Amino acid sequence: MATEEKTELSLRQKQQMEALKLLSDWSKWLVTIETGAVFAALLKFSETPTGLRGVGSFVIAIGAILCFLFSIVSAGRLLYSIPGVVEALPHATEKHIDEMKDWSLKTPLITHERHQWLSFLWGLCLFAVAMLMRP
Repeated sequence: MATEEKTELSLRQKQQMEALKLLSDWSKWLVTIETGAVFAALLKFSETPTGLRGVGSFVIAIGAILCFLFSIVSAGRLLYSIPGVVEALPHATEKHIDEMKDWSLKTPLITHERHQWLSFLWGLCLFAVAMLMRP
């Protein structure tokens, strides 16, 4: 029977664990908001565009939807990575959770965080422009 090594987490590791929980919650909320934004964009821009302004707003809305979808995928990758990082936490040498890598994706969490956040911001900006351009 294999014995599991019991390791008490240090204060720093407990703080990292809490930061991972907050990051997970943030990502889930962002996915919820983006899903609603994609749905709203699809409803608003589902009619056939007319005129140059209408076509322009439709194309920009498609760009916003693609940004939101990329952000959702990045959030999914981030959420997929968190359990592996938590599992490795007792033996982690990184000072910050952003530097930690999942065992399967081998990508630092900061990469997924940046992709998620930046594509969300681009999606918001493009969606706002599309709404302003809408005839």
